[in-house]
Amino acid sequence: NIYNINFDCFISRIPKILYKLNKKQVANFIKAFADDEAHVYDSSIEFYSSNKDLIKDFIRLIKIKFQELKISNIKINKGSRKNILNPKYSFSVLSKSLDFYAKNIGFDHKQKMEDLLFNIKRNKLGKKYNQSLITSKKILKILTRENLTAKGLSRKLYLTHGYLLKKLNKLKKENKVRIIKKEK
Repeated sequence: NIYNINFDCFISRIPKILYKLNKKQVANFIKAFADDEAHVYDSSIEFYSSNKDLIKDFIRLIKIKFQELKISNIKINKGSRKNILNPKYSFSVLSKSLDFYAKNIGFDHKQKMEDLLFNIKRNKLGKKYNQSLITSKKILKILTRENLTAKGLSRKLYLTHGYLLKKLNKLKKENKVRIIKKEK
């Protein structure tokens, strides 16, 4: 335990020595945490923890070592009854910094890295590509040829996952599509 790390999830902190390491070493530390405690969304990467101080430490570390990386302030999720006693804290890497994050930090987690690179590509197309032009008819045409997950379909059509889910829910209410199996 050369870095003097406390592994108790509610009181652990980033060791002070990490603030003295070079960018590459810090990037690897952030990457390791993100592989386990982050989620790639359509236009952000969300880092989570039940430990508020740990999230604050990550925000501070990123602001010191990666000033180019645009991140949100800390957020608190007390959404469910379960979270009232044990809230989740988070912050996001914002859309305009996804490319920088991919090049300078990234993920070792294969699926998260693929999701991130796809989202960057889709966001770059976004200026030229109007997803609202994708009609329900086009979605149905693809689904009659092959069964796809919502994620697979969103990739095929270069739609945000959120936008596609709205379209699919509308089609489901109209009894034009059905869920074969829930995505995990």
